[in-house]
Amino acid sequence: MITLSRKTKKRIIDSLSILTFVGWAGFLYLRFYYFYSVASGTYAPETGHIYEVNCHGCVFYLDKTQNLQTFIPLVIGALLFIAFLLLERRWRIYKDIVGNSDKLIKYNSYPQ
Repeated sequence: MITLSRKTKKRIIDSLSILTFVGWAGFLYLRFYYFYSVASGTYAPETGHIYEVNCHGCVFYLDKTQNLQTFIPLVIGALLFIAFLLLERRWRIYKDIVGNSDKLIKYNSYPQ
């Protein structure tokens, strides 16, 4: 069995968190920027543009393929986030940050 160093585990965890953010940003880019310039501005059932997207009052319509394509980066990002959570729970790389939550200062614990 291969044992990874703490530094390697930290890099894996950090990479997963960055890729999760990239997936979320990719969803937002595709959904509200890219397809805004490409998609139809009118509801057109004959061409399949029936999925309404409202971007701060600018309404445009996507077809089924475009609508599914916008969710691909979001699903990938969600899966990477789940992998991040599972690996962090197993390796406890950031346990010092989370572990300090038990030692929170109470309001009345300051010396008078």
